[in-house]
Amino acid sequence: MVARMRCPGPSPRTRSRRVVLALAACACALLAGCDGRAEPTPDHGDAPASDAATEQQPLRTQGGGAPEPVASEEPSPATPVAPPVRSGADLVGGAGAVPGAEPDAEPPADAFSREALEAAGWTVGAGHRGLHLLAWRLLDREDVPRNVDFSIEVLLVRDGAPAVGPRLALSGWMPEHEHGMVRLPVVEDLGDGRFGISALLLHMRGAWQLRFQVQAGRDTEIVTFDLEV
Repeated sequence: MVARMRCPGPSPRTRSRRVVLALAACACALLAGCDGRAEPTPDHGDAPASDAATEQQPLRTQGGGAPEPVASEEPSPATPVAPPVRSGADLVGGAGAVPGAEPDAEPPADAFSREALEAAGWTVGAGHRGLHLLAWRLLDREDVPRNVDFSIEVLLVRDGAPAVGPRLALSGWMPEHEHGMVRLPVVEDLGDGRFGISALLLHMRGAWQLRFQVQAGRDTEIVTFDLEV
């Protein structure tokens, strides 16, 4: 009769080591089947600006074909038109205009004579040296007011044409009271012998003189007008 011997099983410590080794083997197998690299994500930030602009443009079709982008059209800025420049002949109010003549036609030789200017509604005076004719007229009113601001326009003529490059000053004087205005007016040179004078104020009733001083190079001349306010 053969006696059977029973071998003792593995100890708990041995079984734990086997489990650990089995788990390590599985982990190695999983790592061996994976290359460890992630799929690169496309970077849309480097796309050309023209592509983005094309995507934002509206599409249109021609003859039933494939749609094509429509180029955006920027509105062109309007070209400013310079206002026309008034010449000395314009200020005369048509005194020397020829009926039916072209607007750019040269005025007659006597367009700036005393007679033509007075016929056009200007008050005209000559300088004490006979060098200039000075014509002036009120703006937006018929009579010179008392103690109210008013404005005038002035045209200087020399040798039958608008004076070139003169300087002009204006003061008011009351001969009976021997005093002038309480303030000086504002003179603006408009070119081509023209001047605009504003902030004129004759503050008292009585006889006044408007004294225009013309400076043309070395020539100085006074033109005086008598007024009753």
